[in-house]
Amino acid sequence: MKNKLDKAINLQRRMRIMRQKGKSVRYISNKLGLSVGTVSNYLNDKLPKNNKTKTKRSRVLTKEVRLKNRNRQYQYRYGITLEDYYKMYHKQKGKCAICDTPKPISGDDKMYIDHCHDTLKVRGLLCPKCNTSIARFNDDIKLLQKAINYLK
Repeated sequence: MKNKLDKAINLQRRMRIMRQKGKSVRYISNKLGLSVGTVSNYLNDKLPKNNKTKTKRSRVLTKEVRLKNRNRQYQYRYGITLEDYYKMYHKQKGKCAICDTPKPISGDDKMYIDHCHDTLKVRGLLCPKCNTSIARFNDDIKLLQKAINYLK
């Protein structure tokens, strides 16, 4: 029995022959029962990879790339660097600026950068719950004051 890579190469060969005969990617995908994206990947030499062959090095590189991307995103959106984010995190002792809940520095449950939507000035770091709450009040101090009065 052929392994997955041999099957993929054979499938790729069949697709290239059809393409040389002037068949469209959509025609090939319908004929072989595959998505258009899969056919495009095969034709562009992006064969499926064996997930078990990932090395520790590739995961480290991925983490470095993620940090670079986050740094670029912070600079573009808020005008701060990743170092600035870390400084704010340590200045707030890893706690939300509103509710003092400790949160990790990264991950799914990390602190969010709170900023004024009008001036784009960064105010601090908030937990996901407080950040969402402020956003739902449209950053309106009068509306928040009404909510405080209501709770009294």
